[in-house]
Amino acid sequence: MCFLSTYSIASDENANVGMSKPTHLRKLVIDKCKSRSLKLDETLGLFNSMISMMACNDIHSDICTMTTLMNCMCNLKKVDLGFSVLAMIVKFGLQPNPYTMNALLHGLFNEGKVNEGVELFQKIMENGYPCDQCTSRIIIKGLCKSGNLRSAVDMLKQICENGRSIEPNVVAFNSLIHGLCSIGRWNEAKSLLADMINRGISPNAYTFNTLIAHLCNDGEIQEANSLFNLMSQRGIKPDVVTYTMLIHVSWQWKEVGSLFDRMMAEGIHPDVVTFNSLIDVLCEQTSVKEAFKVSELMAERGLKPDVITYNSLLYGFCFSGQWTEVANLFSKMVTQDIFPNIITYNILLDAICKQDLGSCRMLVNAYSKGKRKDEALRLIEEMSQKGLMPDSAKHKMLRGVTDA
Repeated sequence: MCFLSTYSIASDENANVGMSKPTHLRKLVIDKCKSRSLKLDETLGLFNSMISMMACNDIHSDICTMTTLMNCMCNLKKVDLGFSVLAMIVKFGLQPNPYTMNALLHGLFNEGKVNEGVELFQKIMENGYPCDQCTSRIIIKGLCKSGNLRSAVDMLKQICENGRSIEPNVVAFNSLIHGLCSIGRWNEAKSLLADMINRGISPNAYTFNTLIAHLCNDGEIQEANSLFNLMSQRGIKPDVVTYTMLIHVSWQWKEVGSLFDRMMAEGIHPDVVTFNSLIDVLCEQTSVKEAFKVSELMAERGLKPDVITYNSLLYGFCFSGQWTEVANLFSKMVTQDIFPNIITYNILLDAICKQDLGSCRMLVNAYSKGKRKDEALRLIEEMSQKGLMPDSAKHKMLRGVTDA
């Protein structure tokens, strides 16, 4: 990277070299790179062609074309070739811009070259190379993704104290807040939120969702609700993710219903995850009939139930001993090609252990009607291994499945 210090001698006059009408080759480079359909061999071929043509003065490039080519190299994880392009930029008297330096910085972190990325960023800061808010976002996000959270926090302080016009934006703060929350450093994440606000950087829905998600996972429901209220106070509109998280951890139906009504009133459309959370809460409170009505509302809104939807409903019906409904629901599940998972089997096996052999027969029949013989045979085998049916019943059921 020693040639980095030489590019700044290019004058503004030289920076305008080659801004004439793009040649066919340059147009091809830009179009192909932007389409992301350019493969490595093709990129290298274009790169070599441009070098040859420039050497013969057949074309004059501009910083836009060169930066696009550099970005393409970096996206292909060939950041070393990206620096070769930078050398050409300097050689031809072109003036790099923030996009140029950002492409290299992103390329280094994309290849896991964290130390080299930090070194380049320090050179940018120390030597006054062109940069912008995206530069700070790349360095902070790169450090967070690589697990260097302490370095990311220190880098944030350094950038804020630098005085240049690259103060981190909301995306940079979000990356760091997410990283801190992921390792349980909630107090530091909360301090960053306050720091954002004090600096006049408005947090967005993603900022609050990140904090609320980790609070909900840690059981800090009251704190999560406080942040939810702060969102409204700051005029930040919660989205479907916000409401779904709070519904999922609110076990009082009064609170859940209030959140759902508010969500609908604000014109936010619930998704499958939202409905699954509603159904789960109702089934846990043995309100399985209301849960089933919610699943029907879900279908009316054009949302297809998934295995999680059915697992909650099956749990509710099994728990209340409504085996006819269990069989009907299970039959509907298999005929809709929604494949049971290990949780489905555990719910059914646990319930059958507390019931009689007739319950098992209903489920096997449901499988058979759905033309899912493999699953029916698997269920019979598991029942037999757990001692839930005599051999005579097992053989009779096996014959019934194979003849279906």
